[in-house]
Amino acid sequence: MDSDVVVVGAGASGVCAAIAASRTGARVLLVERRAFPGGASTASLVGPLMGFWNGEEQIVRGIPDEIVNRLVEMGASRGHLRDPLGFCDRLTPVDPVALRLLYFEMLAEAGVRCLWGASLAGVDVCAGRLAAVRFAFKDGTTASVSANVFIDATGDADLAALSGAECVLPGEGSDAPQPMTTIFTMRGVDFDPVRDAIMRNPKNFYLAPRYESSAERMEYVAVSGYYKEVRRGGEDGSFAVPRDRLLFFQGVRDDEACVNTTRIGGFRGQVGEDISRAQDEGVRQVFVVADFLKKRIAGFERAWIDRVGEIGVRESRRIVARATLCEDDLLSGRVFRSSVAIGGYPIDVHSADGAGLETACVPRYGIPFEIMLPRGIEGLLVTGRAVGMTHLAAASVRITATAMALGQAAGTAAALCAFGGIMPSVLDVERLQDRLDRDGVVF
Repeated sequence: MDSDVVVVGAGASGVCAAIAASRTGARVLLVERRAFPGGASTASLVGPLMGFWNGEEQIVRGIPDEIVNRLVEMGASRGHLRDPLGFCDRLTPVDPVALRLLYFEMLAEAGVRCLWGASLAGVDVCAGRLAAVRFAFKDGTTASVSANVFIDATGDADLAALSGAECVLPGEGSDAPQPMTTIFTMRGVDFDPVRDAIMRNPKNFYLAPRYESSAERMEYVAVSGYYKEVRRGGEDGSFAVPRDRLLFFQGVRDDEACVNTTRIGGFRGQVGEDISRAQDEGVRQVFVVADFLKKRIAGFERAWIDRVGEIGVRESRRIVARATLCEDDLLSGRVFRSSVAIGGYPIDVHSADGAGLETACVPRYGIPFEIMLPRGIEGLLVTGRAVGMTHLAAASVRITATAMALGQAAGTAAALCAFGGIMPSVLDVERLQDRLDRDGVVF
């Protein structure tokens, strides 16, 4: 199973990294602890996808947009729609089951070899360079895989930390990690009463300006609100969830709601016991929220829980990289000479110990290649939410479309390094940018 490039973690970022590396000509092995790809987008039902647009500009293209276009052709996505909340310009509803199957298909088309159900078990580091990674299987057997370049797409910097790279843990300083969420879907929803409620009392919701006057009826439904109902539910005990609002989105199907309302704070995403306890609390909250929707929100009377995702982690361990992306870079719209992707999703901080939400809009900003290079180890690139950035920068960069763009950049870079027999730390970034440009990437 030795390869030019080994990608550990098959979430959205890891899948894009593997496809990009293989299309660039490398022999690629993708290793995932689950039995399927997609990570948060498929296992945790995170949707709709966000971060593809900033204002009137589409800032994420390349492989991520190819995925969306293919889902649209399959009837498994509504495409890029204007956000009725006015929060992230456009959002992209997708069917997580179809997305999972499409990932399988695209990985096979690209010639990526996949190893499912394999857990990270150890590493071999020689003279400061990651040389091989060991994986364990359910039957107790193990395998050691070597490569020219490895990509950590675990989301939690698991491979980087195990290899001896410097890392930071949220909560060690003044910034507590963002809370986790258990997302679930409900079917049998009638969205007409929801639209009526918004038009009757728009001040009870967070809305884009065109809906605030109630002059326009919402076609695609996204809801952040029912503030009065939630406050009343908190007072009478029927809404025992630390949130100040309901948050849900219409799915690909007209009667489907993707509910992103649960809030599970005080747990660490890189700690096994915390994940277990958070999952238990998340499921408890799912029942509370679903019952509240059915009893208190018109349109949900006949709805039922259709799917429940794994616990979704917003923030966990990150690497100390050769550069650090900070909130000032985002707020100023800084574009670096070494940019390999563009972000533009708002800074979006869910309170770790309260019910609220703090946000700040940002212009388009560049993401430099150096934040993917961990200090203390060679032969390794990091992609996804574990790159080198501050707590507030992570509140924007963590979003799915941005993670996918980072994945394409990491995979392309890894393949170029493998061909050249060089480490990522000495890669000519202009050469990487030239290839990304030819592959339709905005950077």
